[in-house]
Amino acid sequence: MMRAKGPGPSGATVFARRRHGLRLTGAMVFAAALVGFSPSGVAAAPGLGWNGPDPGKCDYSHDRPCKGEPGPPGPPGPPGPCVSIDSYNRGEQQYTGVINPDQEISVGTRSLQPNPGAYTWSDLSDNPGAPTNACSITVTEQGNTLNVQVITTTGTVVETFCSVPGNQLVCTSPWTAVTPQPLT
Repeated sequence: MMRAKGPGPSGATVFARRRHGLRLTGAMVFAAALVGFSPSGVAAAPGLGWNGPDPGKCDYSHDRPCKGEPGPPGPPGPPGPCVSIDSYNRGEQQYTGVINPDQEISVGTRSLQPNPGAYTWSDLSDNPGAPTNACSITVTEQGNTLNVQVITTTGTVVETFCSVPGNQLVCTSPWTAVTPQPLT
């Protein structure tokens, strides 16, 4: 039932409704309509769904404040270090080439029988003409010669050779660029 209560503080007539002992004024009804109610009966703030914030909008907490639209992508970062490994097995022997994060080049050999043994490594970074910007490595073996090739960060392919007397590596040959270079 609605009835006029009389003039309010501004002089306008205030209407009130009585229901089951509760008194709701027009201002409270307007506020409830503006804010809304969740299924649990608790007022929900604008922009919030029943299960929390809408994706990409504010969640009204101190650790996740409102955010604007994403900006444009930034410039590419510097390239990461080149690391590479390659292995070749011949019978009971394994040959492995490695470029570590400092771009040092090594080859190693080990016996695989009866169980894989410890590697014996040779540093090829000290050989004459060794690249200082090696990025990827491959090793192959033919007869008693191990061929080690690397590609540099500038795309140059260089190689060196190791002799393989028995199961040892002797790597003293200089590095040379392959000719012709691959097309880039």
